[in-house]
Amino acid sequence: MEDYRLGQQNRRREYYGRFSAAEMDRRREAVREMMVSEGLDALVICGDAGFGGTHISYLTNYSPPFVSYFVFFRDPEANSLLLAGLSNHKQYVREVSEADDVDVMLPDPMQSVATRLEAGGVGDGTVGLVGHHPRYKQSLSYEQYDALEDAFAGELVDATVPFIHVVSRRSEPELERIRRAAALTDKGLETIADAAEPGVRETELQDALTRTYLETDGALGMAFITSAPMNDAEPGEPLPWHKPSKRKLQSGDVITTEMSASFAGYRSQVHRTFTVGTEPSDQYVDMWTVAKETYDAMLDAVQPGNTVADVHAALEPLEASPYKLYDVALHGYGSGYLPPYVGTSASNYWPGAEDPVTEDWTFEAGMVVVVQPNVVTTEERHGLQLGSAVIVTDDGPEVLQQYPLSIQQV
Repeated sequence: MEDYRLGQQNRRREYYGRFSAAEMDRRREAVREMMVSEGLDALVICGDAGFGGTHISYLTNYSPPFVSYFVFFRDPEANSLLLAGLSNHKQYVREVSEADDVDVMLPDPMQSVATRLEAGGVGDGTVGLVGHHPRYKQSLSYEQYDALEDAFAGELVDATVPFIHVVSRRSEPELERIRRAAALTDKGLETIADAAEPGVRETELQDALTRTYLETDGALGMAFITSAPMNDAEPGEPLPWHKPSKRKLQSGDVITTEMSASFAGYRSQVHRTFTVGTEPSDQYVDMWTVAKETYDAMLDAVQPGNTVADVHAALEPLEASPYKLYDVALHGYGSGYLPPYVGTSASNYWPGAEDPVTEDWTFEAGMVVVVQPNVVTTEERHGLQLGSAVIVTDDGPEVLQQYPLSIQQV
């Protein structure tokens, strides 16, 4: 059947936000410089709605909702190819993306990739594979890798780490979107504080957040909202659970929050703690004091030229306390959950699992990280959240969240 859909641009295209041509050219040039340094003739980027989708959107302006592939060449004269998941998404992807050509995955995505590599003049060249997430070793499935290896005569190498280094250096247009997202996270905390009172369920707090973002140009990313008795919690109960429950707030509770909001595809994240109907107990004041001292030391360490070892050394106030770190203390952010990942051995982040990105990471101006020394008692009956998104600058860290750091009583 003849395809009439891509014969001309659809007028709906103008309603979708996009970066300037200069910004997209800057990104392509930065990626090509990396490819020259790494000896790569082309990239095959794999992504979906999870980690790797941000890698595809960086070069295409398209955030895939499920598995997609993007073929990109070092030679600017060779046409890129974006393989989208479903046929009925093809028109949308063509209009919103910056890819030279768009096609669908079926019937054989890896043959389509190999054919495009051949057409681009690298049929026997060196191709870098950019996967979802190097820490968790998520990339092409075994079946897809095997199929590509059979269809492509050249060399396949892992290029996820150098690609992430490029993505992590944010431009001013990107940072402006992240700042907008940060303002939305503060608005979300205000919503939680206004809605939280005895008798309200955790799920109702999330509902209030959702309604708040429906009234803005942003969107709710995630909302970990957990309540528990401040003085009589079960192990693990006061820590941020993946989804709010139907538990009703009670006077004397502590509420731990970890939430993100997004604006035009870019995100910020914030961690704060509330108490319900009463001031924080002495133990929570002590935990907050340790967390705040560690937070300040980490901010001092997040400077251009410093390494993750400098941030790890800044965790000393927490390490010397009777508490422990429950989560990663610092991670990259802005367009997804990104390296570097700095924590303690107890939290399985230092040295933790083998991490090919964090080990040699050096901070540069324009990078965005979340500083979050979230502490818990050793038996995990008590814990609090304290964290903010931060831009690394030559003049010191730019903390994006304006909401008070201290434990707020609601």
